[in-house]
This record gives sequence, structure tokens and C-alpha cells, in this order.
Amino acid sequence: MKKVLVTGAKGYLGNVIANALSKSEHEVYCLTRTDNPFNYISCDLTSFESLNKALESVSFDTVIHCAGVVQGKNNSSLEKDYSINNQMMKNLLSCTSSKIIYCSSMTVYGDNVTGYINEVKLTNPESKYASSKYNDEVMLIESDNPYLILRLPGLFGAGRKSGIIFNAIASLLMKKNPDIHKKLTAWSAIHVEDAANIIIKLMEKRIDNEIFNISYGVPQSIYRLINFIKELMEMKKIPELELIDNWVCLDNSKLVSYIGDVDSYWEMRLKDEIKIIRNIN
Repeated sequence: MKKVLVTGAKGYLGNVIANALSKSEHEVYCLTRTDNPFNYISCDLTSFESLNKALESVSFDTVIHCAGVVQGKNNSSLEKDYSINNQMMKNLLSCTSSKIIYCSSMTVYGDNVTGYINEVKLTNPESKYASSKYNDEVMLIESDNPYLILRLPGLFGAGRKSGIIFNAIASLLMKKNPDIHKKLTAWSAIHVEDAANIIIKLMEKRIDNEIFNISYGVPQSIYRLINFIKELMEMKKIPELELIDNWVCLDNSKLVSYIGDVDSYWEMRLKDEIKIIRNIN
């Protein structure tokens, strides 16, 4: 049994991880600004004083760091927000010597990568968001804390009513193609519950100071996604979008070598999303 602290437990991924941990043998605590259904520690992660006070009388085996400003549209007004990601990591490293499992992003590889991508591929963060995630990785690697860095693709499912998959299914249910920008960056996705389960499996292993891609290990692209959804929904009459199949496969062979086969629920998860969104509409 481990004593685990989850940051960002009110957020999308953090909430799913905290819920899953609460049903396990582990003792889970949530670091939030507001009340949480589980054991919660109230503090502002962007404030060193607040975090230091919150953690001074308690220690954890592992901190799963999900808190952060998420990726948004290119907008100069978001620059300050993204810098908050680095401030939170800096504060964590100053206030705890616990192992940190950091939820990073595949965006650190660059916007226009294609083909198979493994963890040794050179990073090329191009957006302000990607740079903030990469800078967090560097701080963690250069620290004395044991760590795992997890490079995640886009997340979907568990009631989320936004994102490429939700919008694509919702549009196709209305018998029209989704509004997809032709210059989309590299894209891949995993269901948030599958991502959470993989993260917990890694936490339960005795693994330190490694970087992992978190994925189904299958080629994905917007082009393949939309055609696959059309196939599952038997919508042959809607013309194809003029998109290039710039597919990406986050290679998960390293992940598999540590935790065993990762079940690929890609088709099943898409079928479930179609059912859920059809009921909403």
C-alpha cells in the first residue's frame, strides 16, 4: 500500500486517477484549492508558502502531478498562465522529496511529427504550452527527486463534452462533416480511464527515473479517426474530408516491457462514445 498525493484532483485526469485510487488499497490524498470527496489538503500550488505549510507535517510515497494550465488556442494572453505550470513544479520540488509522477504531454515532440515516436526521439516543443511541459520535465530530471515522466496524448471520455472526438461524433450524428482545420498538428488520443489505469500500474511498480509514452500503441490521425467513426456509424454517404493522413503512433513498447501488454480499447471506446453522445443529442 502506498500513500499517494494527487495534484489537480478537481481536474479531468486528476479526478479520474483519484477516483480509481480511492477504490484500491492505496491511501489517497488530494491537493486542491477547494473541498474534495476524498482526503483533501487545501492549498495553492502556485504559492510556495501555501504548499510548504500544507506539506510540512505530512509525507507521501508518491505525488501524481496532474495540476496545470491545459493546452488552449494560440493566444498571447495565455503566456503568463502557461508559466504557472513551471512555478508549480518548482514549488513541488522545493517542498517535497517524494517520488513525482509527472503527467506531461506528447506535444514536447513537436507539432508536425509523424510516424512512430519513441521516448528517445529528440524533443522539439513549439507551442508555449509544450515548452512549459518540457521545462517541467527538465526541472524534474535535474532534481534529486525520483520521478516518472509520462507523455500523454489527447484525452477523451468519462463525460467530457469537448475535444476533437466529441465534436467529430456530434457533427457526424447531424449528418455533416466536423469542422476540422487542415493544418492540424500531430494528434493521438487515449480514453482518460485507460490512461489513469496505466498511470496507477506504473506507480505500483518499482520504477524510477524513466520516461514513458502513454498510448494504445496504434497509428492514429484525424483522417483515420473520422473515417473510423463513419465506418462504425455506417455513414457512407458523407463525403470524405480533404485531409492528409499524417498519422502518429506513440510507441508504447517500453511501457509494455515494464507493465505487460496494454489493452487497446480504441475501437470499443469509440463505440461507447458514439452511444453516449447519441443519447445526449
